[in-house]
Amino acid sequence: HKMVRQPSETPNINNIDDIIPFRYAYGNQDGYVINKGTELSYTINGNEFRINSGRVVLQGIEDDIDANGVTVTIDNISGVRYYVVYYRVNLATNTTSYEITYDTAGYPTIDAGDDLTKNSSGIANLPLYRFTANNGVISNVEKVVKAVEYINKNVTVENSKNINDLPIKRDENGVLKIGNVVIPQKKVLWSGEVEVSSSNLPTITLNEKIYLGDTIRIKTRGKSFDFIVATTEADWLSAISDFGFSPATSSSNKSRVTFYDLAFYGLCDNSNTLTFSSVGKMHTMTLPYANEENVKTSGSPSSITFKITEISKIIE
Repeated sequence: HKMVRQPSETPNINNIDDIIPFRYAYGNQDGYVINKGTELSYTINGNEFRINSGRVVLQGIEDDIDANGVTVTIDNISGVRYYVVYYRVNLATNTTSYEITYDTAGYPTIDAGDDLTKNSSGIANLPLYRFTANNGVISNVEKVVKAVEYINKNVTVENSKNINDLPIKRDENGVLKIGNVVIPQKKVLWSGEVEVSSSNLPTITLNEKIYLGDTIRIKTRGKSFDFIVATTEADWLSAISDFGFSPATSSSNKSRVTFYDLAFYGLCDNSNTLTFSSVGKMHTMTLPYANEENVKTSGSPSSITFKITEISKIIE
């Protein structure tokens, strides 16, 4: 073995020795270096295509283009040709170059070439630009080479969004999943305290609009419950939720349960307002016991008052 950079009176470092750590330093990204020169911009002069100044990197191998740029010339031939300009590294000859190729049917595919860490005498290629030319007139220029991004800003590290090799992602509806497992989310649309009763039917303004089919969670001092957004009273009433229970014994053979129905509507598609209606129905129901089968309801429903403290959207 040997120390790669051990002191010596004569050079003892080959370029391939530094290419390997540079490839890691660039995060295995190929492209042009941000803010270096003109970042490989281009200039057209007749049938000449010039790549302007900048630094290009391929598998850690850097090449600087100075202010004079690199010019490639195309033929003045009738008909349409599809050109690709690319950067080539040849470690067998320890040279870099800028090549151009074309096809008449469409843009040619540039072979990526060798892994230069594995093959220290290999050849690798990186497409930079593509364009068309008709009778030697260049047009439709597209810069295909990408910037080498700073690791701490814009680069997503492979598997950084995975848990136990399962991807964490959001679908087109904003539902968060690990693999195929849904992760429910609660997004608070309003918080505070407002009293609701049959004589006090407030309208609450939410932080954002909601739409048909959204699930809305209402939180009171006593409990939370969910509703699906609807636009008509009938739709809302079909989703009446049990609001609470208050059991009491009425006789040795029966039990009496008091429960509340909470009904409201007015939460409409593409709206951020919630309006309460027909709120607060209290019922007393006598439940069967032992061999009895009948359920009896006694008394007329009476109004109740409750306080809402939070309204959220459930995403799942």
